[in-house]
Amino acid sequence: MRQEHLQGSLHELPATRYDIDVVSGTTRYVSPDAWTATFLGVPVNQPCLALGGIAFDRRERAIEYTNGLYRGDRYAFTGALRPLISSKVVYSG
Repeated sequence: MRQEHLQGSLHELPATRYDIDVVSGTTRYVSPDAWTATFLGVPVNQPCLALGGIAFDRRERAIEYTNGLYRGDRYAFTGALRPLISSKVVYSG
């Protein structure tokens, strides 16, 4: 990667240079299990952000799988809505 690739959105480079559209997934609040709560340093009753999804290119080939759990008190996510280009189910977990 070159320096100019490190500016802006993580998905901007694939979209503009490689014709890859990113399909957004699901964000929801969940309670962590005991191991995850200990790992994150939070109580088991503290809501965490669960993020998951699959991104497809314009030919509907899966190019990315995302699954993560984040502390709800330390992260804020901003999303942009745009038309869905794929008929595939993104994430329903």
